[in-house]
Amino acid sequence: GEIQPGRFAQDDLMPSLAGLLDLPRPATPPTGRDLAPWLLGERAGPWPDRPVEVWSSPCGWQCPPGVPPRGIQR
Repeated sequence: GEIQPGRFAQDDLMPSLAGLLDLPRPATPPTGRDLAPWLLGERAGPWPDRPVEVWSSPCGWQCPPGVPPRGIQR
């Protein structure tokens, strides 16, 4: 394998796995991108870049109701 220059967001995981496994696309398209062509070497060049948002909370998944999440956009 090799390291690809680009961002891989969590919502890219399902469409990329579906592309790698040659599964049909869902009726409602996911928000992520299918990066399988780049992973398989079928498409040259850098991955398509886009802003990635990361959301977290001060106490992870264990937060009590009412604790607001914090976001970072890169």
